[in-house]
Amino acid sequence: VLGRAYKRLLIIDLVQRKFDYLRDQRMGTLDDPSGIWVTEDDIKYVADMGRKQIVVFGADNQFLRSYGGPDLFDKPVDVAVYKNTVYVCDMDKSKIFALDKASGQPKWAIGTTGQAVGQFAKPSHLVVDHQGRIYVTDAFNFRVQKFDSNGKFLKSFGYLGDAFGAFARPKGLDIDRDGHLYVVDAAFENVQIFDAKTGALLLFFGGPGEAPGNLYLPAGIHID
Repeated sequence: VLGRAYKRLLIIDLVQRKFDYLRDQRMGTLDDPSGIWVTEDDIKYVADMGRKQIVVFGADNQFLRSYGGPDLFDKPVDVAVYKNTVYVCDMDKSKIFALDKASGQPKWAIGTTGQAVGQFAKPSHLVVDHQGRIYVTDAFNFRVQKFDSNGKFLKSFGYLGDAFGAFARPKGLDIDRDGHLYVVDAAFENVQIFDAKTGALLLFFGGPGEAPGNLYLPAGIHID
């Protein structure tokens, strides 16, 4: 868990009922962490807006390496990893970068500021599915855009509005193995579930309030 106020990566062990956090580690010290991706082998990739880098920690929580810097990123807010590629969402540049995991060098980048297909307005989150397809929360365009593993546009989900299937303040997102796309909306305070192939809205859950099942300013979601 990213503790934004404390600038820490928090570790909650639900089995052992223990709480810990990642200590400052010189070159691995976090400045303003925003997004995190944990691989199946427990490697942690953290998007750090202050460092303008992706900071990587091993299964033992020790610093491994970093990617990028101010010469490449302006505001890296989220990160995802698929096979040999590290994908980075840069909010201020309105771009998605694909980096070679071994070398850290850019392979390609997509996006400019705008409303057309493949353009972004304050992209905030991204996720990669099991086939390497990329989903990006295009926050100020009130939609989610879907791309293939090479950055080719495939589909768009949502629009500005207050109807079912629309968005007001889209935030975090995730996708399950059955191809269901879950998108959090901080204004509607719910999670809408779409068919990732057709774009059809399947159902939603949550909503404003204090009762069990209601949400308050939700900002992220993860499907295990």
